[in-house]
Amino acid sequence: MATDMKFGPEWLKALSGGGPNAPATSPPTSGAPPKYKLSEYRYGREEMLALFNHNLKPPE
Repeated sequence: MATDMKFGPEWLKALSGGGPNAPATSPPTSGAPPKYKLSEYRYGREEMLALFNHNLKPPE
């Protein structure tokens, strides 16, 4: 069957490495790599707008 999934503050603290009694601190700003893998292909606003075709008409 399905398991209960919790996406509250406890879940976020566990993801960042803190437990339920860990002090609330801001994430480190050092050059350490994140604990999770970032997407291989990431696009910013300019890249997405460059892909947009301005000649397309909106759907009716």
